[in-house]
Amino acid sequence: MHYLKHIKFGAYKSFQSLDVALNKGLNIVIGPNGSGKSNFLEILTQVISLVPEVLIDSLDQLNYELHFVDDKDEVQTTVEFRYSKKNINEHQIGKNSDTPNLVHYSLKCHTSGLLLLNIQKSGEVNHDILSSQLAIDLNEVKILVPKSRDLGFNIVSQEPFLDYPTTISKTGFKGVRVTHKPEYLISSLLIDAVFSSTQQIFDKSQFTTFDSFRFSKSVTSEFLELTLSIFNESERFSMIKSNLSWAADIRDIRINDIIYCRFERDTIFLENIQFEFLLNGNWIPWSGLSDGTKRLFLIISEILMSSDDVFLLEEPELGIHPHQLSKLMDFIKERSKQQQIILTTHSPQVLDVLDKDELDSVILCEMTDKGSQLRHLADSEKKKAIHYMENEAFLSDYWRFSDLENV
Repeated sequence: MHYLKHIKFGAYKSFQSLDVALNKGLNIVIGPNGSGKSNFLEILTQVISLVPEVLIDSLDQLNYELHFVDDKDEVQTTVEFRYSKKNINEHQIGKNSDTPNLVHYSLKCHTSGLLLLNIQKSGEVNHDILSSQLAIDLNEVKILVPKSRDLGFNIVSQEPFLDYPTTISKTGFKGVRVTHKPEYLISSLLIDAVFSSTQQIFDKSQFTTFDSFRFSKSVTSEFLELTLSIFNESERFSMIKSNLSWAADIRDIRINDIIYCRFERDTIFLENIQFEFLLNGNWIPWSGLSDGTKRLFLIISEILMSSDDVFLLEEPELGIHPHQLSKLMDFIKERSKQQQIILTTHSPQVLDVLDKDELDSVILCEMTDKGSQLRHLADSEKKKAIHYMENEAFLSDYWRFSDLENV
């Protein structure tokens, strides 16, 4: 497990600058509306991926520094990125000109003091060219650091496999095609199952090369049964189902039982694939779930499907009953032992998942005369909170009734 230990960046929206350390496991960011919590998650989503295309497209300059370490705090990888642009004749013709931008960027990456990458480039390029060049330059770096996975306020509408039946096709040993690109990761379990079943059928066939492989009518039913079996028996799917049964009252998940399997020469199609959910004794489609139940499903499944990534979560409490929120936070805390989770919240109940010796997981987001700032609790603030927890009530009550946020 690699995690983001420290981040520094320059001006971005409500931040003039930021320099903050993060915890290995769970990080809970609290603060008033407008203090900059969403902006913090937004820039994290971009810079952890190391290809901050959205930021580059909207900003004249971008500087950040990331420090990743392994779970033993021994191997440290540092990524430094500096980017700036200006219109070549801006002082003469104004900012709205079509004149190309003069772009400068530098990228350094080193692990435990060993310099792995040092690139400095400048020139007249447009955004598309710059993004492509960055992707090439960063290709080696991506294997050294975790990716990010974020889940914001809104549930994606018209999601394949959930909102409507979807078709998967597989041509020989070329890639799997889906009629519409899925947003959520649980769909990748289906795609992996199609890959695995194709390989197993090929291994049993008389074909000697992938290029000559052809599906036949005799293997279509076998292919369907094998794909569903691999999917249903996958470890991650079992983990998702067991955690949903405990935290979200979804007792089971399945693929609908009316799937059509057909082939055309070297291509096989699985049609009408859609998830169904067992709730209150009835199998119902995604559209029959409440927004709160949908959000529980997505939070739990996305975290379990992104176990190697830094997971960013905005306000997990939205639309969720307090009893289920308590279970969800227990799940999140347990998973944070295996991956870094950074979340924002307005719910005092979320803090009750923390013990007295875990208050360093709380990060305050404040609006100051220097813009948005993030900081951990000072020792004196921790002592006051611990005293309250020992003698008065819960940490959630302390947040509500104390001067913790100074608002």
